[in-house]
Amino acid sequence: MSTFEVCRFEKQLIAACSEMMNEALRLVGCELSPKVFLVGYSPLTGFVTVIPDEHEIDTTVVEDYLRSSLGEMAPFPDDPSLTDTDWKTAFQQHDRSLWQCWQCFRDAIDSELSGRFWMVSMSPCCEVYGHVVALVATYNKVDYEKYPRLDMSILRDHGRWPSLHFGVVEAVLNKFAEELRMKDAGRRHGFETDSAREVIRVAGAFFMRTHAWFGKSFSWLDIQVRGTLDFYQACNSIAAMRYENREGFGTIIVAKRDHVAIETVIELDKPFLVTEFRRARKLLETCRGELSVLTDSRYMWGLGRIISDLHLTRNADILTVHILGQSHWRLAYRKDDLMDVLYGEPRLPQPPADLNEVKAKITNKFPSLRPGAADTLVKLVSFAVKSEHGTMVVISERAAEQAARLTKPNRGIKPFDPDEATITAASAIDGAILVDLVGKCYGIGVILDGLAGDGENSARGARYNSAVRYLQGNPDSLIVVVSEDRTVDTIN
Repeated sequence: MSTFEVCRFEKQLIAACSEMMNEALRLVGCELSPKVFLVGYSPLTGFVTVIPDEHEIDTTVVEDYLRSSLGEMAPFPDDPSLTDTDWKTAFQQHDRSLWQCWQCFRDAIDSELSGRFWMVSMSPCCEVYGHVVALVATYNKVDYEKYPRLDMSILRDHGRWPSLHFGVVEAVLNKFAEELRMKDAGRRHGFETDSAREVIRVAGAFFMRTHAWFGKSFSWLDIQVRGTLDFYQACNSIAAMRYENREGFGTIIVAKRDHVAIETVIELDKPFLVTEFRRARKLLETCRGELSVLTDSRYMWGLGRIISDLHLTRNADILTVHILGQSHWRLAYRKDDLMDVLYGEPRLPQPPADLNEVKAKITNKFPSLRPGAADTLVKLVSFAVKSEHGTMVVISERAAEQAARLTKPNRGIKPFDPDEATITAASAIDGAILVDLVGKCYGIGVILDGLAGDGENSARGARYNSAVRYLQGNPDSLIVVVSEDRTVDTIN
């Protein structure tokens, strides 16, 4: 077994890749914790090296795969005397060798880990100092399948990413693989949250694009004249536009125009490009009942519906985009939500609130509650979840005292018993709703105080982190944080 050094900063590069990948996954609402390593192959010696070497990969298995499947590696054409035609031919052979090596790497590592229920993602291979190298990420298959996804046959048969979190891993690996080709690879790379967000946007756009384009036959002449279109950005723009000061709500069906499971109810005389955002937003306004806007991701041609009985394929050839309000939309396949996008930031759709879990945490936090009080408090939380805006419900035995402390003089309210209408109204303004252990409300729009400390999460919003800060000074309270997408965090 031989070792090699890609560069002086290889371990720094791997560490930065791992850190960005974990942060990007957290930002999209996923906790996979992939293990990142670098695999290298020397065509001269036939040896394979894994860096760092604590990963349980039998390199001899990888070497056997390479020897039996790869054949002789075509070198990079660095002879300056080659003609352009000869150089292009030699480079194509070299590139083909790298992809064959990639397939061997992947098959061997996947075979090694398959019995342990691990999945493998790998960057493209590149040649560095005579070695073929690639970055690899492995993660638990059971953890992966907890989040929204398509069947893996989508990747195997059609080469499309099966999920957003799969795509995030791939996008980060590809970003850092580009660095491997540089002589001082890794020297400039530290971890930056903004870079992670940019990778997420790239992954979201690519995930959307490949699925929206699948099965479509766009004219090359049309593309040359009008250019390529970014359907992901088109959805962002349409969702951001208002019509007569109204937010957009409705559904866009993405499918081939002649798909057997699509019924066109109202057909436009002449289809228009999805980049005509004002027309698209106006057409969205006509969505009522089962009617949805019809598009192939390039042109919109009318209004129609999906005929469920005829939708027999399982290759995600019909998608739906649900416009959910100002700059908020969601990509879905059948009844499964795949990606949620708010103000251009993609993330995984979050599961609906588990109110039984909220009740259990309330009961554990306050064991001396009166009979029925837990149900009353959970009902208040359910009202907050139904409202259009996110909020915080602070439950405290000292609710009256805290409301007096946190509210400006002459700006408070008299205690009252809240119902759905009052909770909805209180959720429409900034600040928390403060209730006692029987559900009586002592404050609305309350701005919580607190000092920075452990437990904060930069990937979460201001509500979540302000709740964490407040609880450090008021540990006898429990706070239910309801986000705008109606997910719930119970913090105590």
